[in-house]
Amino acid sequence: MLAAVAALVLLVACSSGGTGDEAAEPAALTVPTPPPGGDRCSDVTGDLGESTKESGTLGEPAGIDLVETSAELTDAGLEVRFRVAGPPGSVPDPTFFVFQGPSGRAGSFEIQTELEAGSRVVTLITYDGTTTATRTTLPVPVVVEGDEVSYVVPPELVPPIVTRYWAWGSRAPVGAGVTLIDDCDPFAQAAASSTTTAP
Repeated sequence: MLAAVAALVLLVACSSGGTGDEAAEPAALTVPTPPPGGDRCSDVTGDLGESTKESGTLGEPAGIDLVETSAELTDAGLEVRFRVAGPPGSVPDPTFFVFQGPSGRAGSFEIQTELEAGSRVVTLITYDGTTTATRTTLPVPVVVEGDEVSYVVPPELVPPIVTRYWAWGSRAPVGAGVTLIDDCDPFAQAAASSTTTAP
């Protein structure tokens, strides 16, 4: 379900480095000791929309419709994966995001992966708590295979992990000035579940 992120528009959600709307912020962020190994998220299909403020209802383009996402810290670095409902290569200029911490929060960062005109660019965006966002292109190869996009950021290029909050998103222009987005936010999903099941 679309979260109210990334920054999606999320996330790009998320700020100057995101899509327009910001990632949903957890009620309380903790500084993990030791840092967590990452997180993963499952998302329903057919929930693409033009905003992260409400659930979308579109299933196309399936190449940005998130199904499973993950970010895991290993000896190799930060391993990031996006599995979508269709071939991402069938979508014009798709972008995929992973957020560590709420977009724009000091100490938070996001990584954008753009698949444009055959190129695959990975950009790290860091925040200092102001309106300033620092963008750095990472020399990281991106693998697009079947319905999955993945890459590994080497340990020396991964900023400090300062919260337990992770979120993911995607977007793609679909013409006439319209951009469709999807997001996967475990915190928002947990909050929605609690609200739904509360007596």
